[in-house]
Amino acid sequence: MNSNWLAATSFEQSMEIIAAINELSTHAKLKRAGIEDGSEKDAVVEESRKILTAFLTHLHQVVKSTNGDETQPILGTDPRSSELVRKYLIQAKRNTASEGLYNVSLNRFIELISTNNREQFDELIICLKDLRELVEQHMHGDVNNLLGNI
Repeated sequence: MNSNWLAATSFEQSMEIIAAINELSTHAKLKRAGIEDGSEKDAVVEESRKILTAFLTHLHQVVKSTNGDETQPILGTDPRSSELVRKYLIQAKRNTASEGLYNVSLNRFIELISTNNREQFDELIICLKDLRELVEQHMHGDVNNLLGNI
């Protein structure tokens, strides 16, 4: 596969994930504050949940196949996705915060994606923030591959 095509595809997927993160994060923040964001947003929020659930389910399966070792070959995914998994595994080992993406299981994060419980919104928002940072760092590599270091 052409590396530019991989980078472009990865960039496009990352943009979709970022949009879903932003939508769900905004929804959770409004709900936490007791503000309804309107019934017309329900379909958008549900689509965002589906996108993130599918992404996290795939991430979980690939991470599980590595046994938490970023030095292991990552099979069953393209090179750009493998790089994202490696970044996740490295961050999970380095992170010492008491909360967030790297300190909850991916299964727990998948559960949080579908929550409507206001008491769980804080945990969801922190995990979404961490996921956004991970995906944005990954996107930076895609942009550099496509445009070069400008």
